[in-house]
Amino acid sequence: MNILKKQPDISIGVSSWNTSELVEEALKSIVSTAGDLDVEVTVIDDASTDGGFAHIAEKFKNDPRFLFLRNEKNTGVPSLNAALKRSNSKYILTLDSDARLMPGTLKTLFAFMENHSEAAGATSNLLCLDGSPQFYFRRIYTPMRYFFTTPMGRFIDKYFLGLRNFNSYHYTDLDLANDPQVEQLPTACLILRREALGSYIFDMQFPVFMPDVDLGKRIYDKGYKMYLVSAAKAIHLKSASNSKRGKGWIDREVRSSSMLYFKKHYPLLFPVVWIVGILDRFFRAILLHTIGREPAV
Repeated sequence: MNILKKQPDISIGVSSWNTSELVEEALKSIVSTAGDLDVEVTVIDDASTDGGFAHIAEKFKNDPRFLFLRNEKNTGVPSLNAALKRSNSKYILTLDSDARLMPGTLKTLFAFMENHSEAAGATSNLLCLDGSPQFYFRRIYTPMRYFFTTPMGRFIDKYFLGLRNFNSYHYTDLDLANDPQVEQLPTACLILRREALGSYIFDMQFPVFMPDVDLGKRIYDKGYKMYLVSAAKAIHLKSASNSKRGKGWIDREVRSSSMLYFKKHYPLLFPVVWIVGILDRFFRAILLHTIGREPAV
């Protein structure tokens, strides 16, 4: 006799690359805040070299909600696709290894998704340790918005357009208190509707940078909506893994991933974007050698 596996309310994916000193706290926050929600948790060691993953797995081995997997090769953010593949849950939640769920967050996100059938996803309010908000949400990344991140574009936007493009892209006037709709959400604490995703959450082309940007674009193109749920809160320590790799590596990966994104989603405009990218690097190099700094993205 076959017994069908019960569908959990939420399947949670947590991936760790050399963050064993942090991921234990993320997992503890799931245990302490899940309440009566039926959750399953897939924890992926993404080919870490710090040797701490086995210790974490040992601590949670008696909790049947947790499954620990280990990648032989580092795949980055797309390692979280394992949470989608092993689950039949209606919702998938991605949680960064340096994030901590606050009380009530899982229930609040679950209830929001149940009551908003048009929503493909929703994020919690991400907070620093001191309680100050983190503004990681953006509008859909377009070739025009890319131009306005370059030195040329930023000069035009600042001195001729009153930062109109910067303010629009970064949602600087967003009312955080009323569950606003947001086009692109961070993945640190993000609940997603399975039916809006297709066969994967994150494209393997974007292992570190731009997976959230690509996800937002795919969902936007399908006509779904994304939201920031004000009552749901999570502490986020910010880039625990990536900060270990160095600025030079980060800059190269951001540039490469950006070009892949535009080639995938805006193929007709990609030659223009590529030329803008070359000019961007040229002018940034000049600024570094003259005034000693370059504009932030």
